[in-house]
Amino acid sequence: WKDENRSKPSNLNFLAVDFRTENIEEKIRKCLSSWDSHAVSIGVSEGVFMYLSEEDILDCLRSFRKLTAPSSKLLFQYQLDSLIKHKWLTPLRSLIFKVAKEPLEWLPSSLQDVDALVKSAGFDIDRSVGRTDLHQRFLVPLKPEIQVDPSYDLAQFRNYVAIATNQADTQMSASSS
Repeated sequence: WKDENRSKPSNLNFLAVDFRTENIEEKIRKCLSSWDSHAVSIGVSEGVFMYLSEEDILDCLRSFRKLTAPSSKLLFQYQLDSLIKHKWLTPLRSLIFKVAKEPLEWLPSSLQDVDALVKSAGFDIDRSVGRTDLHQRFLVPLKPEIQVDPSYDLAQFRNYVAIATNQADTQMSASSS
């Protein structure tokens, strides 16, 4: 819509949150008076989780779950520590990010660690996505003329991006009992 000088759709909201000092639930309720927690929603957390502690991520996930209807989606990025080929780079990388005031805090060592964290907050996880698939699922329905070359899809994309789906309350209570 920006490129075509159209107004922003009424159901599209951008919200800056400092997850270390602000609660997403409180921030949404305060800043977005039209927010409907009964509507199926899509949230995007791009390049955020790796800078947060596991507890901050859980708070974010739990808040998003509380604020959205079942089947709502949260697209998020993560970085696996196990993908670093040269382990001696890990301390150096951490030092560089710390000096740059962007310390990496959450670097799960496996996909199972990502799954466990997301599921503990009441979400199902879908890692079957690729760049082309994300465009097809979420952009094309909004603007059919958007086309993405399928050959551009990267297999490694699945190691960095996932979709967390808010489980229905009945599923959550059944799985926690």
